Amino acid sequence: MPDNAHQPTVPASGDSCGGAGDSSAESRRSKKAPSARDEQAICAAILNALPAGAALVDQAGTITSTNDLWRKSGGGSGGAAIFFGGAGANLAELSREAVGPDFIQFQIITAGLQRVLQGRQTLFTHEFTCDHPVRGRWYRVTITPFNAPGLGAMIMYLDITERRETEECLR
Repeated sequence: MPDNAHQPTVPASGDSCGGAGDSSAESRRSKKAPSARDEQAICAAILNALPAGAALVDQAGTITSTNDLWRKSGGGSGGAAIFFGGAGANLAELSREAVGPDFIQFQIITAGLQRVLQGRQTLFTHEFTCDHPVRGRWYRVTITPFNAPGLGAMIMYLDITERRETEECLR
């Protein structure tokens, strides 16, 4: 397989997203708008390209979609899918149901999510631990506004265990 087999294709006009490349009337008529199915595939590809687990939530705090890394974090290994749930889960409801050490983490994270959804904060970050049968894991949660129809925010989590362990060794 050639080295560039997975490289994105860029139209000859230099316009990679159907914007202001070639402005001739003939060129504009020949370009088709992406279908809803194409837009969903593009959204999924963007989410899966992120180096972190990611979920999109609506204005009510309900997860509408997740990337592969978010979903793979389930299955008993800790991480976002175990902690936050998957598509359809409402973070405010999960927060009310949390017990033990998760309760405090949920309260902090859902309060940050609410501030972002209400427009009172443009970036929320929080680091937390997640119990794991073999060894504890550390994650950084980042929540940012996601201004698209029907959506309110993007939640991303990144495993920062290695960094935290290095910091501990340096103390």
